[in-house]
Amino acid sequence: MALVLGACGSTTSGSGGPTAAPTARPTTADTPARATTTPSLPKAPTTPPLARDPSSPPIPSPTAPTTLSGIPGPGVEVGCIVLDGYVLLGGDRTLLRSGRAVTVVGHTEPGRASPCQQGRLLVIDSVTPQP
Repeated sequence: MALVLGACGSTTSGSGGPTAAPTARPTTADTPARATTTPSLPKAPTTPPLARDPSSPPIPSPTAPTTLSGIPGPGVEVGCIVLDGYVLLGGDRTLLRSGRAVTVVGHTEPGRASPCQQGRLLVIDSVTPQP
């Protein structure tokens, strides 16, 4: 038993001198888990919906056909044609630019973009000249 106790008291290096006993390092199993919290990010301010201009045409549902009659005119951008507050996409461009009154049937696509920068988009299904 003396031999076992003597081994615990000191250790010697190969040169015969005493060496320090290794220190124990805690392992992840020995350390208590810390609760981590993520700081909450500030919420983006909400903007109120834009007020609709009462003089603009009513907003149709995307699936309902819209019928317009009148003389189409040029838009503010080159190549754009407008009628009653709608930018006309597609259709017979020769007929739409003729200066004659037409009846246009089309549908809206709310998510679709246009370079015309004015009015709502109306994708034309048919154009008929008026007598």
